[in-house]
Amino acid sequence: MQAKPNKERRRLIRTAKDLGTKAVADAFNLGSTLAAGEELTEREIEEKLAFAATSRDDFYLKQLDAAYKSHTDTLSNAISGACLPKGLVKPFPSNNLQMMIQAGAKGGSVNAIQISALLGQIELEGRRIPLMMSGRTLPSFRPYETHPRAGGFVTGRFLTGIRPQEFFFHCMAGREGLIDTAVKTSRSGYLQRCLIKHLEGLVVNYDLTVRDSEGSVVQWMYGEDGLDVIRSQCLKKAFFPTIMANVEALKPRKEELARLKAIREPAVPKLMRATRREVAEEARAKKEGEAFGTAGGGKESPFRKFEAKMKEESGGEVLEKEKVSLVEFFVFCLIFLTSKFAARGRLVQPGGKGEGAVLPGDAPHR
Repeated sequence: MQAKPNKERRRLIRTAKDLGTKAVADAFNLGSTLAAGEELTEREIEEKLAFAATSRDDFYLKQLDAAYKSHTDTLSNAISGACLPKGLVKPFPSNNLQMMIQAGAKGGSVNAIQISALLGQIELEGRRIPLMMSGRTLPSFRPYETHPRAGGFVTGRFLTGIRPQEFFFHCMAGREGLIDTAVKTSRSGYLQRCLIKHLEGLVVNYDLTVRDSEGSVVQWMYGEDGLDVIRSQCLKKAFFPTIMANVEALKPRKEELARLKAIREPAVPKLMRATRREVAEEARAKKEGEAFGTAGGGKESPFRKFEAKMKEESGGEVLEKEKVSLVEFFVFCLIFLTSKFAARGRLVQPGGKGEGAVLPGDAPHR
């Protein structure tokens, strides 16, 4: 930490001793009852705190905790703002800890603040440290002490160390965190299991609708927008500059555009349908015990069949093996498999109600 921000941090910490009196006055609305220039006496403060601690109604302690939190949060923000990020001796990106946090590898801003600035208010079940019957939080403090440190406000930091009392409060919060983790793990695991068991029948179909095991439509489009959340992490404002800087790398190449254009030509769908019919006929012939493939008895690859068709249609000038795109081959394989299953009578179309449905134009197998 640089000298000037560190000096400002110490100055802000010294102002914390007066926050207790202000918090008590705000919690019990005592500021309006005092005359101009008059201050609360320690006796009056102690009586108010003793009344709140011993009252059967928890309302007064809640008011007091809220007032303390309001003042301590303001102080914590001021200290962290003075220290981070400009107060560091090595700022980002030279600081490896800041680099790790900014990259999202590990840690967060809270960890950086606790290391370099202060730990802040320690809370147990969302409240300040509770008082014992003696009116103290620890034997180290006086009964009904108003200093924020007595209520669990830790002004120390891990970089330079914390006091024993602050360490004790920190251990109390750590023990609560361990218990919460152990309890919530079983509850959240069971809740997740229940959700998965109820949703395991949902499937995204080829028409992009989400349907259950009976074929009923649950959503017309997954998530109402069709986006895959796992693959949409870069669709955030912070990533837009990176995307714009690499826009050329994301554009399709000329060869890819040419292959996509060739697929859209009117002759290609006709060729695909013809090849599909031939494959379906050969599949049916194979099931009936007839030979499949070339005259020599060997099987002819669907890729080779489609390549030969394309070459035949184009007068022998088209595509050698290297020039057939993966997109074309994928489309042909999809048609081949569809025809194969249709020939067996097992393909159920989206919205179908049972086995035996076939593609339009294909005769059902008998």
